[in-house]
Amino acid sequence: MAARPVIAVFFKNMSFRSLGDDILNMVVRALNEGRRSNAASLIFYDRADALPNFIDSGEYRDYTAVIGSIPSNDTESTAAWHRLETLVPCVTMMSEPHVQSAERNYVGCDEKTGIALLVDHLIEEGAERIAFCSYGCDSYTHRRCQGFVRALGHHHREIDQRLVNAFDVHRGAILSSHRARTEAGTDRTAYRREIYRSLLKEKPDACVCDSDQLAVELNEEAQARGLSVPGDIMIAGFNNSPVALGKKPFITSVDQNLGRIARTALRLVFDIVNGRAPRYGNEILITPRVIIRNSTLRRSVLVNTRSDKALMRAMNELIAKHFSDRAAASVMASRLGLTPPYFLKRYKALFGTPFTRAVNDMRLAKAAVSLKTTNKSITHIFMENGYTNHVHFNKLFKRAFGRTAKEYRRTYKKKR
Repeated sequence: MAARPVIAVFFKNMSFRSLGDDILNMVVRALNEGRRSNAASLIFYDRADALPNFIDSGEYRDYTAVIGSIPSNDTESTAAWHRLETLVPCVTMMSEPHVQSAERNYVGCDEKTGIALLVDHLIEEGAERIAFCSYGCDSYTHRRCQGFVRALGHHHREIDQRLVNAFDVHRGAILSSHRARTEAGTDRTAYRREIYRSLLKEKPDACVCDSDQLAVELNEEAQARGLSVPGDIMIAGFNNSPVALGKKPFITSVDQNLGRIARTALRLVFDIVNGRAPRYGNEILITPRVIIRNSTLRRSVLVNTRSDKALMRAMNELIAKHFSDRAAASVMASRLGLTPPYFLKRYKALFGTPFTRAVNDMRLAKAAVSLKTTNKSITHIFMENGYTNHVHFNKLFKRAFGRTAKEYRRTYKKKR
């Protein structure tokens, strides 16, 4: 009988207290789901304190493989991780180290695509003069800056260096002056405020920030200068962290799909260990999604200026588009700039029926049409309409139409 795989997982500052963090919690939960489905064990370590000793003591020999999130600005841990990659199968997850090697395996967010999606959205909302705001010098900052330059080029927009504070848009590299400021122990708060004021002085009508924290601070600086968000300037962030919902207007952001990244990293580890993937050279980039909120809804009519009729019309349009989405309420709430609980409350108040019932009615009606007019399998039909469980679908369908989906299809085939 094969030995049970044991995977070591290294995170920054892993502790019971940090497990309260929403993002880390999501990643840990996704890893544990994958662990159970693969009959494996996971042991979590504090990357900053334990990684060098993990190698020097030979403790790594007790593990089948190792997964780690190693920030590129931590040179000691990055160097230790590079050593570990030569000793045991390793997969770097979420945060890609600067050190590139033939031994590298990486699973993370497609940063450039995330930025491109933000730029596309801002241009749809009428942006003409888009800035890019960043602070760090990490590898992810570099990729997001590159993504911004590429996205503007795709839209045939001229790139103004004055609107990009940290990145040389011609050389494709972090500005040496910015790197010097961030690495010299400069007062971070003062320097970031200087960045915001410098960018706002150039009067952009939209700004992409490489983190939600920067977006929130830029929003505060803009409003302190008498600017309206999103009226005078639209502001978007990256990471979809809780801070984006801290103050109004809520910040449009990029959700990296960290749960999927974690599950994919664990699956890659098992593929490497079981010979289904090469030991080295694997890179998997997960496509993120944009979570649209009020901070960028300029052309779209803002919720607080809508009449009930306009809001009902917008909700009807969105439900027709997103009824099959398994997270329809969250998607629609985000598009309207509302929190999901408030969206559900407003929907019921406006239509007199719970949102869940309305979605189910639409899904079942669409499924019924497909059963009558197509030869698609019943499994295909219930899945394309947002259901994941055949028994649950049949129960709802029979309640609505008085017969199972199979019986319903048979009835209409006889009529034809």
